[in-house]
Amino acid sequence: MKPVLRKGKLTTWKNDKGFGFIRSSDGTQDVFLHITALKETNHRPQVGDVICYQLTVGKDGRIHACNAFIEGIVSKPLPRNSSSPIEKGTFKPKAKSSLIFEVLLLSLLPSL
Repeated sequence: MKPVLRKGKLTTWKNDKGFGFIRSSDGTQDVFLHITALKETNHRPQVGDVICYQLTVGKDGRIHACNAFIEGIVSKPLPRNSSSPIEKGTFKPKAKSSLIFEVLLLSLLPSL
C-alpha cells in the first residue's frame, strides 16, 4: 500500500521547542509536527504555512506527521557540519607523490 500524502495548515508553532500542530485540510484532526519531520529544509515553519505530510504512529501510540515538507518552499540540503579533519583544500600529504610512485614501482619489481 502506497503511503498517503496529506495536506494541512500549520495552526500552532513553538519555535523555541521545535514543534507545532497541523490542522488537516478536512478539519477533522490536529496532527503533531516535530521539526525533525521536515526533511531537507533549513526553513523554519510559520503559522499559516501549508504542510504536506504523511501520518505515522509514534512510540507513545500517538499519531504524528512524518516525511513532511512546506508547500512552496524549495528544499535545500542542510549545511553539513563536518567533523572530518580533512577539509577541501587543506589536505597535505606527508610524503611527496614522486616518492610514493617510486615505492609503488619498487613493490611491483620481482625480488632478487
